Amino acid sequence: MKITTITYHKTYNLGNYCSEKIGLEATIDETEQSIHDAAKELKEYCDEIHKQNNPHLYQEQATIIPEYIKGSITGLDKQGNAIHTDYSTPPEEKISIEQGRINTINSIKACQSIEELKTWKMLTSLNPEINESYQEKLAELSK
Repeated sequence: MKITTITYHKTYNLGNYCSEKIGLEATIDETEQSIHDAAKELKEYCDEIHKQNNPHLYQEQATIIPEYIKGSITGLDKQGNAIHTDYSTPPEEKISIEQGRINTINSIKACQSIEELKTWKMLTSLNPEINESYQEKLAELSK
């Protein structure tokens, strides 16, 4: 059997369920190159075309890792994103239980409607002081 033409097609994932299909066909002369070499060359050409069409897919991206989570990184996923084992809150965002209680009471007091106030109902059972503020605001809005 004598093979005179060879075709190579490859589908490249572009992300977001999009893809690009590139295909090339070449006529080969068995005296100049082997079929395997021709196929390899076509593959390289397809890859080169894809890189030229989509340079953004081949750029290095620096990952900035906040200091508070550096110790929790266990590795990187395929996209180079950090894989964490500890999802702790950043130190500057941590608040005390007391401050959380005060913030909740202030949010309840700031409610402008009964509908808005009802979003806080589940939290009222956790703390008698929060429940008291809730009941006072409910009475105020019900007038």
